Amino acid sequence: MKNIMFFFGMFGITALLNGCMMWMPGMEHDTDMRKQQPAKTVVKEFAEKDVTLNLDVPPLAVGQGAALVAKVSRVQREAPILGAQVTFVIEREAEPHHFTIVAEREADEVAGKGEYRVRYTFEEPGLYRITARVWTGEKAQAEPLAISITQDVHRQGGHKAEGSTTPLVIIGGVVMAVMMVLMVL
Repeated sequence: MKNIMFFFGMFGITALLNGCMMWMPGMEHDTDMRKQQPAKTVVKEFAEKDVTLNLDVPPLAVGQGAALVAKVSRVQREAPILGAQVTFVIEREAEPHHFTIVAEREADEVAGKGEYRVRYTFEEPGLYRITARVWTGEKAQAEPLAISITQDVHRQGGHKAEGSTTPLVIIGGVVMAVMMVLMVL
């Protein structure tokens, strides 16, 4: 009887600890889960045109709207450029080093700040390239100035449903309950 109780006790402790270890922060066992990247900012200066472009992209997640922001200013005076035309092109990596366009949106200008914004919701995880194309003069008469960032779009949440550790925790709890009953008998 003592051997059986010892066996169930050790099995229960092992199952419980295994379930607990799966829930520890930083112990991701799902290799497809992508870690959230921090917000990114890229600055590009076009000295010959006296223009500086800043592109700000927040951390991106599937299903969450993100504000993509381009700031346009003069290099010499650091004054904002008002009335520019800005288009955001959003591309998803279809295969390594090959991107396909998923959206192209005209940006709205934030009054008096030289900031141009687009709100976009990413529908699929993956690697995306976000490009702001900027025209400071007539759109039809000039080549746009461009600035790009690549950013990973991750899934929301810590565990995927098919990779859940809930069954291990339940099994560990049941084994512990059985072990306690056997110890009392």
